[in-house]
Amino acid sequence: MTGDTKGIVMVKKGNKMVFLDLSSVRPQVGVAALHKSNWRILVDECTNFKISHFFHRKYQMAEAMCKLLKGWKDKGIVTKFVRMDNAGDNKLFEQRARGKDWQLGIQMEYTPRDMPQHNPQHNHLAELAFAAIRNKGRAMLVQANVPLKYCFHLYREAFKMATDLDGLVMVTMNGKRATRYQHMFGSNPRWTKHLRLFGEAGTVKTTTGTTAKLADRGVQCMMVG
Repeated sequence: MTGDTKGIVMVKKGNKMVFLDLSSVRPQVGVAALHKSNWRILVDECTNFKISHFFHRKYQMAEAMCKLLKGWKDKGIVTKFVRMDNAGDNKLFEQRARGKDWQLGIQMEYTPRDMPQHNPQHNHLAELAFAAIRNKGRAMLVQANVPLKYCFHLYREAFKMATDLDGLVMVTMNGKRATRYQHMFGSNPRWTKHLRLFGEAGTVKTTTGTTAKLADRGVQCMMVG
């Protein structure tokens, strides 16, 4: 379906429909251009499970999306619908998803072309996810006392970690209460056993067999993800 939202049925089964959107992070005046400033967010309709990725160019999103959804499909997690706007990078994604290299069999649902910029109901889960993850990531940077000029270099790590932690939120589906990861994939990721605070200071050992006797044995670092 292209150009309108008539006939759209909200799917109530996990990972049948996902919401997709891209957003650009622009630096303040005086800050150099940011690397990988195009933020793609993907949200599962049923579980509200989210994935964030960052790209240097928007068109790079298309191949990465195909690879991600193909990986899910191979695990038995089939996506049937993708809701997104009709930007050129999304059109490229549709072309690649339907091409002979991927053949994902996904139905694309486009939001209306004349939809006002600040009227995001038709792609609401992606728009809300941007706001929620951005606020959580910004709070993590503030709590870690990261100066503003360095936030533009670390925001990707903060936003990705905020997205990962959002997957550990407990939600109830069909009477079962579990994390979004568990609803989506059946279990939590292994890294949940080794969680640390964002911005936590630590010393990484750098000594070797040839390190001078008076030289430092480590370097101070900050945990960012």
